[in-house]
Amino acid sequence: MTALEHLESRPHVHLVTAVVWRVLLLACMICVARPCRAQALDQDMAQPFVENPAGYVSPFTVDTGWTLRKIVAGGFVSGLFAGSMIDSYYAWWQKRESSFLFHEDGWFGEKNTGVDKLGHLFTSHFYFHTMYDALRWGGFDHNASLWGSAAVTFGFAVLVEVGDGTTTLGFDYQDLVYNTAGLVYGMLQRQYPVLNTFRVKWSYVPAEGYVFPPRFTEHYDAHTYWLAVRVNDFLPESLDRWWPDALQLAVGWSVRDHYTAWNHAPGTGEFVVGLDLDLGAWPVSQRELHLAQRIVNHFHVPMPAVTFSRGHTPSWHVLQLR
Repeated sequence: MTALEHLESRPHVHLVTAVVWRVLLLACMICVARPCRAQALDQDMAQPFVENPAGYVSPFTVDTGWTLRKIVAGGFVSGLFAGSMIDSYYAWWQKRESSFLFHEDGWFGEKNTGVDKLGHLFTSHFYFHTMYDALRWGGFDHNASLWGSAAVTFGFAVLVEVGDGTTTLGFDYQDLVYNTAGLVYGMLQRQYPVLNTFRVKWSYVPAEGYVFPPRFTEHYDAHTYWLAVRVNDFLPESLDRWWPDALQLAVGWSVRDHYTAWNHAPGTGEFVVGLDLDLGAWPVSQRELHLAQRIVNHFHVPMPAVTFSRGHTPSWHVLQLR
């Protein structure tokens, strides 16, 4: 069975694909029809220092020479990379050594119903944005931050797959494609702020509670990957002022039945529609708080939602916690 035939045989993939294509179409319509109202809060994504029409000034400025702030930012990026490689060894590779293997889990995952693949996409997306913001906080200019964070993010994704290849897990080029997609979309958001109308987010709420270090692969059903949509960008001026800037709509994808990376029974996909909170709606002028705000805004906080999954009736939640 080809990859296309495999996708066509799975109804829930049709649903996700349809949603994605419609979202992309709406993005194109925004670019052509009207400027993004909330771009003012995203100006520091594509430019080092811009005062927007609302009077908000990005606190990320370009510093000349090697300052302490630049050294700290570079150390943070290096530490995040090194720490992630060490965690990968203990979480995935330790005691699973093998001759180099290749493995294909399917474009949307055979067992995990897409959660693992979306995890690869979000990881690269989040790492890129976090490293970029850290470098901009440190005083690096836009181009240095853009290409530096992209290089480290892509390098990490490649090394993870190579590491998988040296174990019984196997090198999966499809995982790397998802990593690359998350990275590229992040880079496009930095170049074209209108794309920030659509933000990729993640929530993680294990039923057994949080532990340290977290065991993400043991709680795939605790992951939900979201696409949040900034509603104000679609509203006419007459309605725009009535919709709260911080309130967004979001669609999410998860898996039910306490599925983990290590059991063998396929999980059941779960589609989620709900609300989301955009922390970037509140301008912050202090550098450190602005950095923290941008990082935290990649995570979806519990909000009202309704879940849909095959074989189950729709479930309404005042606060979606899973």
